Amino acid sequence: MVADILKLPLEKVYVELAASGGAFGAKEELSIQGQTALAAFLLQRPVKTTLTRKQSTQHHVKRHPMTLSYKVGADADGHLLAVRVRIVGDTGGYAGTGGKCLLRAACHSCGVYRVPNVDVKSQAIFTNNPTSGAMRGFGSNQAQFAMEGVMDILAEKVGVDGWDIRMRNILNPGDAFATGQIMRESVSGMRVALESIKDIYKSAKYKGLGCGIKSTGIGNGAVEGGYLIIRVVDGPRLDVLNGYTEMGQGVFTTVRQAVYEETGLSPDLIDVRWDREVGSKAGEAWASRATTLSCAAAQRAGQKLAADLKELPLEKIGRPRIPRRICLRLHDAAGHSRSAEKSDHAHDFQLCGPTGDPR
Repeated sequence: MVADILKLPLEKVYVELAASGGAFGAKEELSIQGQTALAAFLLQRPVKTTLTRKQSTQHHVKRHPMTLSYKVGADADGHLLAVRVRIVGDTGGYAGTGGKCLLRAACHSCGVYRVPNVDVKSQAIFTNNPTSGAMRGFGSNQAQFAMEGVMDILAEKVGVDGWDIRMRNILNPGDAFATGQIMRESVSGMRVALESIKDIYKSAKYKGLGCGIKSTGIGNGAVEGGYLIIRVVDGPRLDVLNGYTEMGQGVFTTVRQAVYEETGLSPDLIDVRWDREVGSKAGEAWASRATTLSCAAAQRAGQKLAADLKELPLEKIGRPRIPRRICLRLHDAAGHSRSAEKSDHAHDFQLCGPTGDPR
């Protein structure tokens, strides 16, 4: 986006990630980056943009207001047979991530329940209201809140309570999600959670119950992956390269904990930082995706390192850097010479003879 604003090729724009504090989705939208980059480009000097609280409230996106219409079919026992949903989301004056948020609403419109027949239409509509965009849940919250209300109405019509109607329809491994994605074993957590509260729910006088699911293959049935590299460096220390954004959700801390648990090495020896190359494969950090996937990657990488530590101590695994100094003798056109020392980091230093031959 910045390259497009400045009319520059992509390779001329470099973005370096810093731990950026809480986000909850809003930082996924372009807010101050474009005008800040433009000012720096025009002035040819570093520029910092600081918003007042009022400006921040005006600039940053809001959660999509949605109008949702549900028509549900079920048998006499309350087993879902069909769900028809129409969703309209108010995306404000700019598109932003409105399309994706309404896509997530469509994907999660049937909640955690198995429905053999699904008909969903979801639209993001431009209005003159404040711009809406990515907030925690990314559009899935609104749809699942509506579906949970539908389940309570269905339970009342069938004559059972909220726990029974949900347990009869909950997704199991092998069932198809609303998108057609086949659920894996991890979806069993919903059934386990329901069973764990059964007695409390059944005996409570005042109660409410809601279920939810999120980030099932990014909502579209894609296969997820986590990426992380552990390097042993001088010290000896661990340099953990992570590709996900630290938004204040503690992903760097949880990665450090995962490596510590697998290796037993002190957390004081473990440094976690963002890496551009790993980040190019990692994808979005939204919701708890970054924490889940990066910790899984840290666990597996930590297990490999732990196996190595059984054979060699940490200081033997790393390759210590050997300081080197290079003495260069330079000759100018008049034949005078002088000596100069350069470190091995001087990759931009080149010697040329009178003919320009770099040898």
